[in-house]
Amino acid sequence: VVTHEEDIALHAHRIIRLRDGVVESDVANTNITKVEDRQ
Repeated sequence: VVTHEEDIALHAHRIIRLRDGVVESDVANTNITKVEDRQ
């Protein structure tokens, strides 16, 4: 999934941030938000 929305990114196992086409960070998301838990 590619998104500009932080709340959508929180559902991913890995979050890669780009700035001007260059990888700024690449982190494993250990606190994944499940869709069922959103409210």
